[in-house]
Amino acid sequence: MSGDGPMKLMDRESGTLTLPNFLVIGAVRSGSTALASYLRKHPDVFMAERKEVEFFDVNFDKGVEWYGQWFEDAGGAIAIGEASPSYMYDEEAPARIAEVVPSARLIAILRNPVDRAYSHYWRVRSRGREPLGFAEAIAAEPARLASGDPSIRRRASYLDRGRYAAQLERVCVQVPRDHVRVIILEELTAEPEPIYEDLCRFLEIDPAFRPANLGQPAGRHKSYRSKAVIRLHRRVPVRVERAIRRLNERQAPYPPLDETSRRELMERFEPDNAAFESWLGREIPAWRT
Repeated sequence: MSGDGPMKLMDRESGTLTLPNFLVIGAVRSGSTALASYLRKHPDVFMAERKEVEFFDVNFDKGVEWYGQWFEDAGGAIAIGEASPSYMYDEEAPARIAEVVPSARLIAILRNPVDRAYSHYWRVRSRGREPLGFAEAIAAEPARLASGDPSIRRRASYLDRGRYAAQLERVCVQVPRDHVRVIILEELTAEPEPIYEDLCRFLEIDPAFRPANLGQPAGRHKSYRSKAVIRLHRRVPVRVERAIRRLNERQAPYPPLDETSRRELMERFEPDNAAFESWLGREIPAWRT
C-alpha cells in the first residue's frame, strides 16, 4: 500500500509481529459483516478469522502481542485487516489506533441512522439485554448514557451511534482524513460493483476482482435459543465458537418500525444528517426516505 503495508513490530518470541493496515471501524448494524465477507474473498486480502476482534476498545489491555496473533497467517497479503464496528463510536479507540497502527486505512460503512438504531435495538433485545420496548428504550437513552456506565453506553446507545459527524471528526483528529473512506450501506446495496472497485483502489489491491458474494446480504437479524450460550461462546476458540453459534441461532426477522415512529426519528436526525453530509461533502438521497 504505497508504504502503508502490513506493520511489523518487534515481538519478544518470534522477532516480528504483523499488524493490520486497514480496519473497518463502524458502524454497528450498518453492513460491516457483509463488507468484511466481500473483502475476505479478495485474493490480496487477509482478514482476522474472528470478526470484531475489538482490540482498540474492549481488549486493549490484552496487549499488542495478543492482537498480532490474529494476523499470524497473513502471509504475503497486501491488505491485512479486521472489522470491529464499535471502534468509530468508542472515545478512546481513535487515539489507540493512531498509536499502534498509525498508517492504517480506516473504512466506515454507515446506514440510515433510523434503520441502524432500530436494528441495533432488536439485536440487543434478542440477546435478552433490553427489557424495554423500542419507544421506551429511546426515551431512556439520555439518562442511561448520562450514568457513565461503559457497558450501558456500548449496549443502549441506539440514537447516539447514529450521530456520525461527531464520531468521524474525532477519528480525523487522530488519523489523516485521506486515510478514512466512508461507504453508505444503501448505496453499496444499490450499486455494489463500483463501490467495491473504489474500495479496492483505496486499499491498493486489484480493483478488477469481484467476489462471487458481492451484493449478497449478511448479518441478518437472528434470535437465540439460549441467551446464556451467547455469553459463553466468545470464550472458546473461533472454530468452536462458530459451531456453537450456528446451533444457537435461528433466522427470525424483527417487526417493521411503525411509520409514525419512523417519521419522528427521521425529523430528529435531520440536524445530525445535515452535519454528516457537510463533513462528507455531498448529500445522501437514500437517507431522505
